[in-house]
Amino acid sequence: MCLFIKAISETRIKYLFLILILCYTVAVPQNVLQQHRGGMQEEQDYVVATGLFRDSLFAFAQMEFEQFIKRYPTSHRIPEIAFLKVECLYFQGQYEKALVDYEHYIRNYPKNTYTPKALFRKGETLLRLKRYNAAVETFKSILEKYPESEYIGETAYWIGESYFASRDYNNALKYYQFSYEQRYKNRVLDYTLYSIGWTYQTLAQYSQAISWYDSVIVLTPSSILVGKACIQKAECFALQKKYSDALNGLIQCREVVARAEDKEVLDFYIAEYFYQTEKYTDAQKHYEQFLSNYPNSRRIALAEYGRAWSLLKQNYLTEAANQFKSIADEKGELSSASL
Repeated sequence: MCLFIKAISETRIKYLFLILILCYTVAVPQNVLQQHRGGMQEEQDYVVATGLFRDSLFAFAQMEFEQFIKRYPTSHRIPEIAFLKVECLYFQGQYEKALVDYEHYIRNYPKNTYTPKALFRKGETLLRLKRYNAAVETFKSILEKYPESEYIGETAYWIGESYFASRDYNNALKYYQFSYEQRYKNRVLDYTLYSIGWTYQTLAQYSQAISWYDSVIVLTPSSILVGKACIQKAECFALQKKYSDALNGLIQCREVVARAEDKEVLDFYIAEYFYQTEKYTDAQKHYEQFLSNYPNSRRIALAEYGRAWSLLKQNYLTEAANQFKSIADEKGELSSASL
C-alpha cells in the first residue's frame, strides 16, 4: 500500500513539472526565447573561433572570425573579434594586409582595451617590413599615449631594435636602457640585456659588453639566451686576447646552460680556447670529446682541424700527418661527389 501511494506521488510530481514547463513556454514571448537561443549560438561560435586561434590554426580562425562579424554585427565581442582577426594575418606573415587592418582597427576603436596592443603590433609589423623610421614613430606614440601600458618595456626594446637595425647605436642604447629601467613591466628583459651587451660589443666596448652579458646569465638564468650570452662574453675576452678568461667563463657556463644546442657550441669553444691558451693536451682531449659527442655537428670539420693542430703542437707528427691526410681525403671525396 505504501509503495502504491509513493508511486502515485512520484507520478504527480512528474506531471506537475511538465505543466510548469508548458506554462513557462506559453508565458515567455517567443522573441525572448529566440534571443536566448541566439545568445547560446553566439557563445558557441565564439568558443570555436577563439579555440582555433589559441591552437595556432590561424587560417581557420580567421575564417571563423569573419563569419562571426557577419552573423553578430552588434555583439559586444566585435572589438575583440576584429582585433583577433587582424592578429591572424600577422601570425600568418601577411604583414602588408595586417598593417592596413591594424591601422583600420586603431581608427575605429580609439579607446578600446585592445587598441594599445594593436598599436604595438603595428610597430612590430613595420619593423618586420624593415620600415624602421615608421616603426620608431609608432612605438614612440605608445610611450606618449599609454605611459602606464603593460607594453612600455617591450615597446622601448623594439625602438632600440629599430635604431640598431638603422645602425644608430647611441639611440639604440638609450632605448634599451629605458627598457631595462622598466624591467618589472618588461616581458623581454633577457633580450633587452643581451641587446645592450651586443651593442657595446659592436662598438668594441668589450668591458661594458661583458658586464651586460653577465646580467643575462645572473638576472634571467632560465632564458634561452643564456648560452648565447656565455659565448659572446667569451668572444669579448678573446677579442682582447684574454683567452684564459674566455676559457674559464665557458667552463663555468657549461654547468648552468640547459639547451643541447648551446652545450654543443660551448664544448667546441672550450676546445678552441684550450688551444689558444696553448694547453694542447687539453685541447686535443676536448676536440676528441666533441667529435664523439656531436658527430652530426656542422663544426665537425673545424674540430678535426683543431685536433690535428693540437697533435702537431705536441710533436705527435705521425698522428698529426694522418689526421691532416684524412681531412684532405674527405674533402677530396666531397669535391668529387659534388661534380
